[in-house]
Amino acid sequence: MPVAPFSTRVRAAMAAAVALCLLSAAVLAAPAGASGSADVVVAHLRLTVTTSSDWTQVHVSPGTMVAHRLVSQDGPGSYTGQTDGLSVEGTGGSSTFVVDVVLYDPSPSTSYTVTVCKGYLGTTSVRITNLNGSSPVDATTLSDAVHDSNDASNASRSAVSRDALMTTTPMPLPRADDRRMVLAFYYPWFADYSDPHLADHPVDPRNVYDAAAVSDMTRQAKSHGVDGFVVSWMGQEHTGTGFDLAMRAAETDGQSITGYLETKMATSATSFGRPDPRVVRQWLTELLRRSASPAFLRADGGPVVFVYTMDGLAAKKWQNILESVDNEFQTTVHLVGDTLDPAYSDVAYGAHRYAAMSSPSALTSWSRTTSLNLRGEAVLDAAVRPGLYVGTAQPGFDDRKLRGGANPVIDRNGGARYDQTWSAALAGSPDWVVVTSWNEWFEDTQIEPGITTGSGALDQTASWSQTFKNSSAG
Repeated sequence: MPVAPFSTRVRAAMAAAVALCLLSAAVLAAPAGASGSADVVVAHLRLTVTTSSDWTQVHVSPGTMVAHRLVSQDGPGSYTGQTDGLSVEGTGGSSTFVVDVVLYDPSPSTSYTVTVCKGYLGTTSVRITNLNGSSPVDATTLSDAVHDSNDASNASRSAVSRDALMTTTPMPLPRADDRRMVLAFYYPWFADYSDPHLADHPVDPRNVYDAAAVSDMTRQAKSHGVDGFVVSWMGQEHTGTGFDLAMRAAETDGQSITGYLETKMATSATSFGRPDPRVVRQWLTELLRRSASPAFLRADGGPVVFVYTMDGLAAKKWQNILESVDNEFQTTVHLVGDTLDPAYSDVAYGAHRYAAMSSPSALTSWSRTTSLNLRGEAVLDAAVRPGLYVGTAQPGFDDRKLRGGANPVIDRNGGARYDQTWSAALAGSPDWVVVTSWNEWFEDTQIEPGITTGSGALDQTASWSQTFKNSSAG
């Protein structure tokens, strides 16, 4: 039967109780410490909530619920996912909600606090089951029958060990692509290396407009675990010749190639320094005219194009551009953007980042959370397509000769920094990895052997590429 709307007074009382419940959950977070299952930082949990109260909340601390899905509901009421659990209201009588969640917790906490809050009347029971493995594992159960006129949240709390909640079995992640490709950003304009603003100079100064030189670079990249180049693309006029030489080399050597659409540079006389969607569409069209090449990167039957500063255009503009090029080329174009803004979820096939400039711990956290944001819903629902996650590795950064002290210098530290970024990228179990960069000599991110930097980064790439490709799925 329909549930009568809450009165303003009841809603106000409930809001106050929720605030108390959230505060209690935060205060009661378990102290950090070593854990035997600390390596398992993500869990697929099923929360079964049966309640005869008019509202109920369940909180798990520490950790973040990165995805929720209502599996089933028996009885009246509505369900809402929260960052630390779930909330149901308008229940009354008796209702059961089965909710699947993905819990992410990279902390070393050895235990968790489960807090159940509810209305004054009724009883709530909660069962939490871990679904990481092939068989469900019950982690904990909790019943809340509190009727306390001095505690508006009527809270009950229970501690559960990390081993019980997370288990020692990693949660498998669905993939958008199983090829485990390693790509590298490539710049098609280094014909002369006399510019004093270059951070280093190549051991073998190969001209990107010389077919033999480009083929030599392509073979060298391939022999060190790089499966293809993502070529900076600013339309036919600016980068067409360099791209075509790299594409022909890729065709000959069995490599992949695509463009890196430089949205930020796609301006016009009337766009006042901002990206012009007409220019972006033109550049993308010119690039896709090459997509019939057997070397052009494809996934799910459509060409893949990387996009820099995707949020330089509104999502609706991208939607219009994609509709136009999809119709023209009779295909589905897949854009791998660099924004996690949900507004772009319908136009982005996946996500990457260009620069890996943060601390190793921050890069690791970003890798894991980005991976989960792109795939969390697909963990809970097989009908949902997982987003493509592309991790980023970068050996260092130093653009002082070009821009002075405007940007931080990331020392290569004898190769240690590159190892750290690879490790951080793989922490997110990426579909692909992109290296920044093959030959960005102005910013000293190149893995192409340099006079100062040597060939160490190229050798590391071969080793890490093999590790990535040998790693087990999920």
